[in-house]
Amino acid sequence: MAISAVALGLSACAPVRPQPESPSETKAAPETLPAPETLPAPEIKAAATPPALTAADLSGLSESAVVARMGAPDFRRFDTPAQYWRYRQGDCVLGVFLYDGVGGVTVSHLEAFDADGASRPVDDCLSGF
Repeated sequence: MAISAVALGLSACAPVRPQPESPSETKAAPETLPAPETLPAPEIKAAATPPALTAADLSGLSESAVVARMGAPDFRRFDTPAQYWRYRQGDCVLGVFLYDGVGGVTVSHLEAFDADGASRPVDDCLSGF
């Protein structure tokens, strides 16, 4: 009797297993699922094109400022107190003249010409850079 009381006490501690539902109590899955909510595609904006350089933008700039805007020149000539820098872009050749003055070496003159040496407007040439 003592053994059956202990067995009965231990069985009370055993986990209760759920009974399977009868077929009549199961719920049917919906035949179709609702469409997921769609979000609009994000709007992608093109990067703004920086404005074209003009002769006025370069006039008076220091050597480092010209390099920051235009990159390193294709050619440099040093004739104290002047420097001549040449840039090429497509059919345009840009000559930049820098002179040593009170504020250091700065751009004092620009000229532009095509590959054949014919003169071109500086601002037209700069629009390609």
